[in-house]
Amino acid sequence: QAVYIQRLRDAGDTRWSLAGGNLRADMADTIHALDEQGGQYTLETISPSGERRYERIRSIQQVLPYEPTLAGLIGVGASADTRIISFTVTEAGYYLDAENNLDFNFPDLAADLERARQGLPGQTIYGALTAILRARRKANAGKVTLLNCDNLRHNGERSRTGLLQFIALVGDDALARWVEVNTSSPNAMVDRITPATGERERAIY
Repeated sequence: QAVYIQRLRDAGDTRWSLAGGNLRADMADTIHALDEQGGQYTLETISPSGERRYERIRSIQQVLPYEPTLAGLIGVGASADTRIISFTVTEAGYYLDAENNLDFNFPDLAADLERARQGLPGQTIYGALTAILRARRKANAGKVTLLNCDNLRHNGERSRTGLLQFIALVGDDALARWVEVNTSSPNAMVDRITPATGERERAIY
């Protein structure tokens, strides 16, 4: 996304940019490094023949440090300027069983359900999206696309199924109706993984 939006901006359309953050504290070092660089980084592309090409990516205009309340992410997600909420989820992070029903044998999912019933954000994709979409509905910020960026087939359908089940179990019928009308969840296959950031990557910044 960052690369394509950078090319769009280079072509003169600066209406689009990215804000990036994380639902958990496990990416704190990477987020901190990106924040120190003002959201900018250098993309290195290596061809099959070994040719290297470098491109400066400046499309990440806002880096949101992790905080348990998810206040930064909720604020951006509730803004009318935000048109796409994208996320990457591991297969286990969907918490769906073989019948595509939420599996509450996972303690973190069960805990997030209780948090959502109390009006609090959570750290699963469903707990976080519920908090963001509640704030967006309250702000009357309009329609938004919920875009999965992972390599699971039918990921949009699967995450939407899980999200609507989660909201139904929370008991927020008004939010469920709003989500049905004001959000879309396209399927999108993304099969490119960015390598972990370490000292070497910082050294060639």
